[in-house]
Amino acid sequence: MAERDESAASRSERLAAAQRAAAAQRAAAPNLQTRHRTSGESSTYARDFFGASRLHFIGSWKERFKAICAGMPPAPPLPTPRPGEQRAVMHIDMDCFFASVAVAHFPAFAGLPLAVSWGNPSVESGHGEIASCSYEARARGVRNGMWLKDALPLCSDGAGGPSELVVVPYQFDEYAAAAEAMYRRVFALTPHVIGVSCDECYADVTGCGDPLALATELRAQIRAATRCNASIGIGPSRLVARIATSACKPDGQSALSEEGARRLLAPQPVTALPGIGRSNAAALSAAGIATDGRAWEEPAKVRSSIGAQSSWGVRFRARSCPVSACEEGCGCAHAFVRQLAEEVARRLGQAGMRCRGVGLKGGMGHGACDNLSRSVALERPTASEADLAVIGLKLLQGLAIPHEALRGAKSLGSRWAETRRAGLWLEHWLQACDDVDRGVEPMAQRLRTCGSFRA
Repeated sequence: MAERDESAASRSERLAAAQRAAAAQRAAAPNLQTRHRTSGESSTYARDFFGASRLHFIGSWKERFKAICAGMPPAPPLPTPRPGEQRAVMHIDMDCFFASVAVAHFPAFAGLPLAVSWGNPSVESGHGEIASCSYEARARGVRNGMWLKDALPLCSDGAGGPSELVVVPYQFDEYAAAAEAMYRRVFALTPHVIGVSCDECYADVTGCGDPLALATELRAQIRAATRCNASIGIGPSRLVARIATSACKPDGQSALSEEGARRLLAPQPVTALPGIGRSNAAALSAAGIATDGRAWEEPAKVRSSIGAQSSWGVRFRARSCPVSACEEGCGCAHAFVRQLAEEVARRLGQAGMRCRGVGLKGGMGHGACDNLSRSVALERPTASEADLAVIGLKLLQGLAIPHEALRGAKSLGSRWAETRRAGLWLEHWLQACDDVDRGVEPMAQRLRTCGSFRA
């Protein structure tokens, strides 16, 4: 009993010290010293506002990531997995990042329920949204996005005593330094890095060695550089790697195959899939799909059309090149339609489909504007790029839109002659990231380049 009392007394002293340290941090934050001023009262309103904005810090991280990338040599092509092996993608995610950085800079916070917020726990209104909280706070029911006034009672002793929740303000400079240190350790492992946020990224480590051993070493390096823990999931795609991360948090690592991901997800609600929020979950529930296993059993619906569309930066000359003399990249409407046909043919081939109908839709502006369309039924089904290009050019002529007035176009194939089994709903979901990686973006870039000509 004496040991337990001593432990309780020690914890009480440590909690009091932590609360004093948190109060000192709030006292040192300039924007917490006076009431919030309006733009009419402060000549530095915009600078102060964005300097204190968590969302601005997170949103501007892309520019910081670009600055890190600018100092790196150009990345070579992605390595091809050796025969019998799969691609190895890591998902690196820092654990409770903002809260962990606070603990790293003040170790007395360790083991205590801690939250990061601009809110002041001593103010009765308790306004202030919690951006990050420690696992000790989560064990009491505190969650990211919760209002401070709702979180404070969860960490009290239930007898009307003061809340044990330690509330610290944001420290954006420290977050930026820790994030850059994490990214540089990842770049030292592989040049193939995709930044997601200040505390999260993907890395392709195919051919770099044993992925689990690499993850162990990388986590140790990140911990040494930042004094914060990172969890790493490994899989053949970004989605599977992210699912693996969710299974090993906090401060862990795991590897999953696609089949392993399916087994792990089968009994879980559909919201366990990244990207499935309340709206999508409600739509799936209405269709009788509540778990990922049920989604796996659901046959994929045959889509009614496959097409390609671009309406950004589309500008053409008044006169296009003759069809017979048109070359790729010349910037005319004929070349643009040819590239739409190329993309539609690629997507038809990927889906194992041929179409009996081809349509072309042309837009003449944005908002309330004229959108004209033409379509044709084919005598024989096709998925040929050449056929689609010839038909598309004829349909463009039929639209009778001056090329300089065209502000977008959509080409599509429909009325399927045949299909091959497209797989199941969940399988499509698991493969979605890879489908994007395999060429949609390069084609989109080509369409933007082709359509950017201005007379």
